[in-house]
Amino acid sequence: MTRRLDYIPGLDGLRAIAVMLVMVFHARPSFLHSGWLGVDVFFVLSGFLITRILLNEQGMTGRIDLKGFYLHRFMRLTPPLFLMLSLYLLIAPVAWPSYANHGRDAMVVGLYLSDYAVALAEFPKMLRHTWSLAVEEHFYLLWPIVLFGLRPHNTKTKLAIVAGLYLLATLWRIHCANTQSWVGVYYRFDTRFSGLMLGAFVAILLDVDWKRHARPGVLALGTLTGLLALLLMLTEGGGWKHLPTLQYGVLCTELLTAVIILAAMKGERFVRVLAIRPLTYIGRLSYGMYLFHYPIMLYFRDKTVWGTALIYGFASAILLSAFSYHTIEAWVRRWRMQRKVRMQMQMAADLSLKCSSPG
Repeated sequence: MTRRLDYIPGLDGLRAIAVMLVMVFHARPSFLHSGWLGVDVFFVLSGFLITRILLNEQGMTGRIDLKGFYLHRFMRLTPPLFLMLSLYLLIAPVAWPSYANHGRDAMVVGLYLSDYAVALAEFPKMLRHTWSLAVEEHFYLLWPIVLFGLRPHNTKTKLAIVAGLYLLATLWRIHCANTQSWVGVYYRFDTRFSGLMLGAFVAILLDVDWKRHARPGVLALGTLTGLLALLLMLTEGGGWKHLPTLQYGVLCTELLTAVIILAAMKGERFVRVLAIRPLTYIGRLSYGMYLFHYPIMLYFRDKTVWGTALIYGFASAILLSAFSYHTIEAWVRRWRMQRKVRMQMQMAADLSLKCSSPG
């Protein structure tokens, strides 16, 4: 039986920690070389949540509405992105007058191609952070089709297949990091989708009796081990372009995130701190904060110390993302809810008609 996923505040809290980790890293302090690993937390969370949404729909209707899924993803992601790009095109020519390709960069970002554009041609410049949005968009396009193709298989077979995909994706990233440049490996979908696969694995795992195998303290021990590994990586003195971190630090971060998701589902006490209101609110704003912070922080970090750049970037990101969340994104949420109600009413009407038909 497919398990429905209720709202879990701790996952929003985990999003908050991830986005703040990335924002501090983008201010370029000397003590946080591997803060970019926060992006890999987002990947695992996205793989988990998207897969649960698709599995729930498949369990209820026996199919996946690709058109509806793509429409919902477009409406969720694109309006805030276009707001950011509009503001960027207004301000960037003044902030960086010597750079002549702002329009080209915005177009590449709007088409969700910045992952391969950065990896192959090293642009966009001031919108480089959008590479992760492109990675997730490629996943959104491909994964529903793959998951539907797995429909005839039982849950254990699905788990084995997705685990195999995760292993292959991890080994491919490690291999590429041994033979290619940092930029060529760091930004590409094919070298960074492993976290999405691990999140999908955890989502499918919920459909088996996984709690029976989670002995008391195992989740806590796994999290503690992961945190210790992260602390070692975050104090790495070799600079942020540290290939072992790209190879194995990503792996540790993904596994740590998976453990925290399972702990949240299991109701472990040590995860409940993630559910406090300030964190969950920042988690709800995290998409907008990630969108808006980077160009602002990039501008200020070239002109002042990292702490000042962080303050300006964080404050601006909070204000802009809150505006987006409570206006544009609120309208999208209402639209999605109305559409969901209409679809449920249509399904009920179709079922009633089917039951009342003769024969």
